[in-house]
Amino acid sequence: MSHDPETTDPLPSPAPTRRRDLHGVWALRTTMLAGLLGIAACAAGLLVADRLGLAPAWAAVAGIVVGVLVQASAVPWRAHQAHRTFYGDLAAMTTALREMNPTNRREPLHRLPRERRDELGRLAQAIHDVFAEAIANRVGLRNLQRHLDHSIQRETDRAVATLRREALTDPLTGLGNRRGLELCLQRFYSPAGTPTVPIAALMIDLDRFKEINDTLGHGAGDACLAFTAEVVRATLRADDYAVRVGGDEFVAILVHTTARDAEAVARRLSALFVQQPWPHRDIPKPTLSVGVAATSPTDPCGPDELVHRADQALYAAKRGGRSRVLGFRTETEAA
Repeated sequence: MSHDPETTDPLPSPAPTRRRDLHGVWALRTTMLAGLLGIAACAAGLLVADRLGLAPAWAAVAGIVVGVLVQASAVPWRAHQAHRTFYGDLAAMTTALREMNPTNRREPLHRLPRERRDELGRLAQAIHDVFAEAIANRVGLRNLQRHLDHSIQRETDRAVATLRREALTDPLTGLGNRRGLELCLQRFYSPAGTPTVPIAALMIDLDRFKEINDTLGHGAGDACLAFTAEVVRATLRADDYAVRVGGDEFVAILVHTTARDAEAVARRLSALFVQQPWPHRDIPKPTLSVGVAATSPTDPCGPDELVHRADQALYAAKRGGRSRVLGFRTETEAA
């Protein structure tokens, strides 16, 4: 897993470096050395003045002058060291700020001379605090953005799944629609258009549906369609697929099913539908007419032809009377 440098803990405050400590020690030692040299120079001046035979007062003055000159000579050196250290720290701070970039924000901040006890140190501390707060805010914003992106993606996936489901579903009955039927049949056909397994199609029509619609109204008609869908759904297996293709017509696709087994399922479906109670005495109880067609790898026909054959069988069943189940027969078989 990649490590994001912005998601670590807040910036720690680094301890003063050893170089800064040594600088203070050397400054103190330099001052003490200059003082000792001044005292030694005073003593040496007195000794030289005494040997030259100068008056004691003049000897004292000469010693003091020599001592002051020796001690004063150390002052420019200390100033030079302070100047050098100041501009060195300033250059280091400039370099650190220049190296700040989106992928390297924290490491340069550690190099700011915040341990100095002067204006440069206070400036370095102020810069550090500003950048540290900006980094913390950026981390918070990035975490918020990630949360929003995740939420948006989750809702988008949910919406897409809902749209796909609705695009393949009949809103009244909850069964599939024509598009769902096409996709279902594609699963059991090879690219060459031949079935890969034995499948059967049931074309189901609700008898007397127009009479129900005209007499009881469209509300009663919709309720009858929804009830028919429930009976179809209860009759089929989990691997089978049922759709409403329009009006009062339904199609059921039975997988791994022969024509004989499909006709048995159709008769069971018709009988189950008739057994349901019917509350309207003035209107004849509706029934189901079913046409059956089947295909297999050894006796193939295309998906459209399979549905067309089931439709032909349905119309043949309705011509012979209502509440019938009839399998598709070729002209040779019919003869």
